[in-house]
Formats: sequence, C-alpha cells, structure tokens
Amino acid sequence: MAIKEKKLNRRLKFLMNRHGLSRFVDLDKYRQHAADVYKEYKTHAYSEILEIFEIATKLGISKADLRFQWIKETNDQYIRYKRYKGTSPIKERKDNKQTINYGNGGCWPNSIRYPRKKRSKALWRRFYKLFPHLKPKETNKC
Repeated sequence: MAIKEKKLNRRLKFLMNRHGLSRFVDLDKYRQHAADVYKEYKTHAYSEILEIFEIATKLGISKADLRFQWIKETNDQYIRYKRYKGTSPIKERKDNKQTINYGNGGCWPNSIRYPRKKRSKALWRRFYKLFPHLKPKETNKC
C-alpha cells in the first residue's frame, strides 16, 4: 500500500511541476474549466490537470493543502529555473553601436578590440564614448 502511495505522490509532484498554478486561481473554477475544455477538445494537458485532482482525492488531500502544495511546487520550480539560468555564461556581443565588445574569447580574452583606422568618425566617437579612458589626450599645438 505504501508503494502505491509513493508512486501517486511522485506522479502528483511531476504533474504539479509540469502545470504551474498561480496563487490567484480558484481551484474549483480551475477544475471545472479543465473539465469543460477537456470534454470539448480532448487535449493532453487538461487530462493531466484533471489527473492532479483525481490523485489528490485518492490520497485524501484537502483543497487547501492541494492548493498550498501546488503553489509551493510552482515557486520551487521557478527558483530552480532561475538558479540554473544564472549559472549559464553570458553570451559575448557583436559590434552593435552601444555595447562593449571584448573580442571573440581567444587567447587575449580581456583585451578590447579596437576598430580599424579607416572607420568613420562616428564609429570612433561611439568607441570613445564606450571607453573614455582610451581616448587620446589632446595636445595643444602652437
């Protein structure tokens, strides 16, 4: 009996992670909406939402507990997603007007790519706007 409950709990958690729930949703209206849409369109997503409610009744979970657990699973999934997303490396940018370009990640990764000398004055203006410390010092010629 305990093994069956464990499997149902795992399935419930899986389905809750798959179909997030907003904290502003009323469960009774949500269940009715899912049933109506499933009756009309027979979509897999709504059948899984109805399965969440069936498993909750089999396990004897109250509506308040189901709502709390579902919202908690949704928030935990969001936190895990953000944590994973934060570890991904920042993509290097191309030369597009106002962004700092740090080369192509070769052997000198922290060096700045200077534009070619033949480029326009507007490009050099933008370059010196991004890197004011690289602007050549003006000398007064008499």
